[in-house]
Amino acid sequence: MKRNPRSIAIIFCTMLTFATLFGACIPKNFYAPPPPPSENFPATATAQALQLQGLTATVLAQPIIVVITNTPEPALPTATIDPALNAVAASPSPSPSPSPTTGAVTVSVSQNTNCRMGPSQEFKDVYALIVGQTAEVVGKNTIDNYWIIKIPDGSGKTCWLWGRYATVSGDTAMLVEAVTPTPSGGGKPLDPIITSSSIKCYNAGNGDQDYEVRVNWTDNSNNETKFNIYTSPNNKYYSKKADAVTVDFIERLPAGKTLTVVVVAANSAGESGPSVISLVCP
Repeated sequence: MKRNPRSIAIIFCTMLTFATLFGACIPKNFYAPPPPPSENFPATATAQALQLQGLTATVLAQPIIVVITNTPEPALPTATIDPALNAVAASPSPSPSPSPTTGAVTVSVSQNTNCRMGPSQEFKDVYALIVGQTAEVVGKNTIDNYWIIKIPDGSGKTCWLWGRYATVSGDTAMLVEAVTPTPSGGGKPLDPIITSSSIKCYNAGNGDQDYEVRVNWTDNSNNETKFNIYTSPNNKYYSKKADAVTVDFIERLPAGKTLTVVVVAANSAGESGPSVISLVCP
């Protein structure tokens, strides 16, 4: 296509005018390169690096402190007690068996042992002395190796304990030697055995004394209806109910006069053999 020279001249002028105006509007430093680095830049960078290195060394030299805070655990619930245990703790303890008399002969066993109305299995069991218990000894039967003991239940009754498993403490020489009883069927009661006695003497004037007496015995039978107690020389008679084991009475006699006491068990078939003791006031 053929252009008009005049048109070309007009276009050229227009472009030149636009370029001139655009250049006038752009800041002089728009295309300026960045300023050259300062002459001291290497030294400044080196100093900053050394400063950073010193700061790092200082931080690393500081001790590391770890703080542990003790946080208490939550409180445990208050302990409670079973009401049943409270009831047991509040209930009174069972009463212990009566202690033997101070200074008395005592016995214990190494094996639980039956205590009978006499020295063999023909006699009725009335008690059992167990390991750990102690009983007072009030009589002995050397021939059959039995001890007559006071049953430790506070009743005052006695029974015959086999000596095989027994350990006796105290002076046994002063114990009464008990006569071996004879087993009974439906006949007379077995003989009681006097185990101990005591006497107190009071001046009654005119050379007389009041004898205040206590006599204890072993009940060896289970079919008596009473016990008869006879004394001499006053020929007194006392009666005690079945299962009794002691009698108390007072009699007046001349000083120095011997008082004889006889104890027998009795039922409808008659009286048993006697157990006898003699006492005297000076």
